[in-house]
Amino acid sequence: MVRVIMIRIRLAGRLASVSSALAGSLLCFAAAAHANAWTPQASPTGVRLSGVSCASTTVCGAVGALSGSEGEIAFTSNGTSWTGASGLGGQPLNAISCADATHCWAVGNGGVILFSNTTTTLTQESSPTGASLEGIACPSNTTCYAVGAKSAGNGTIAVTTNAGAKWTTETATGGETLNAVACSGTTSCWAVGVGGLILHTANGTSWSAQTSTTSESLAAISCASASDCWAVGAKGSEGLVLATINGGATWAAQNQSAGKPLNAIVCPDTTHCWAAGNAGVMIHTSNGGAAWLAQATETTKPLEGIAFAGDTVGWAVGNEGVIDGYGCRFGSLSLTPPASFSFPSATLDGLNQTLFASVPVTVDDETGSGAGWNLSATSTTFSSAGGKTLPTSAATVEGVSQTATSTYCSQASNAVAYPVTIPAAATAPSAVKIFDAAPGSGAGPASLTVSAKLAIPARTVSGSYSSTWTLTLASGP
Repeated sequence: MVRVIMIRIRLAGRLASVSSALAGSLLCFAAAAHANAWTPQASPTGVRLSGVSCASTTVCGAVGALSGSEGEIAFTSNGTSWTGASGLGGQPLNAISCADATHCWAVGNGGVILFSNTTTTLTQESSPTGASLEGIACPSNTTCYAVGAKSAGNGTIAVTTNAGAKWTTETATGGETLNAVACSGTTSCWAVGVGGLILHTANGTSWSAQTSTTSESLAAISCASASDCWAVGAKGSEGLVLATINGGATWAAQNQSAGKPLNAIVCPDTTHCWAAGNAGVMIHTSNGGAAWLAQATETTKPLEGIAFAGDTVGWAVGNEGVIDGYGCRFGSLSLTPPASFSFPSATLDGLNQTLFASVPVTVDDETGSGAGWNLSATSTTFSSAGGKTLPTSAATVEGVSQTATSTYCSQASNAVAYPVTIPAAATAPSAVKIFDAAPGSGAGPASLTVSAKLAIPARTVSGSYSSTWTLTLASGP
């Protein structure tokens, strides 16, 4: 990837001003997807996907239902390419939880429970209930909790502690259907449901209701620790977010502007959460819910499930098979120089002079390769219409700084030593590196500031000088 930059310097007379202008790029490139955005992925299905779970940054499973009564399941082992299968369990599937890359369980209508190792095995397990199961959480590869519709007057809770060899039911309270469950450990879990119902177990067997601040239905819950949980739902046509920071002793509504009912939430840690909802709505907090901000998803379809691996890579699924990916791995490698820059004014006084300029450059690595990248530069000799030139060593890069932003995924680790002389000749010679990112660093947009220096010799002849600079971005350090 190459960018060509035209630079002109005018030196006119003993007391003339000296300036440089950077013209627009002569080459155009499509903008890459940015880290703080969602990118559509090719889906293997067109059916409604109601849940997604990710065991790592590459291994995920999603479930849903065909237009009839068959379940649909889709898996990815690289985070980008999804494959699907249908006709599973004879019932729509509503939720999935992957404890690790080879232990996933999905649940659905009619009490269906399926196990998958995400590669070849899809096994239907014996269910202790015929009630519809709406949510599941597997805090380990042996322990899972599934919740669902009312049975015998209360929501259903089904549990396995031996990797699905046997499922049993536990007693729920509150008299309402349970829609979702989340766990902070193998015995500490919360379930939410209709009418704002919130249940908690501290021992994995007995469940009790916690005081909820809403009577609205809660659709999903995520717990980042034994103290910190968030639940979402709908308040009329608006979204609703409840949070606790004390294990559910108290729950409080958080301010947010989703504007649509929220169907799913994931909190990979105690400060970062994403909540998804109708009409493709996505909101995010990076401070535990003190502030929620909207993110673009490029879909208007309802989003029903969301999962993250860490706080930089995630997936959301929804109606008509929508699968969106988030993070620094769903785009390309791009380079964006400024439209122009100028050296400060100067006067020719018969002495050597140096001019400095700060040049903002953005490198955006959305490939997810982890290969790193490097930025190099070369130039033609500064020359005037009358054939006068500046020395080929006139231009140097004194350093390159980078600014961390909320959109980068990993800061670039740079090994280039400064100053670096920008090569110059009548025909631009081989480029030299002016900045690099070591493997495993520099993912996402990197905001760089190139500190450029231009040496003006004492006996420089007045005139209009120009040079063409070429910036090249390549994969690898």
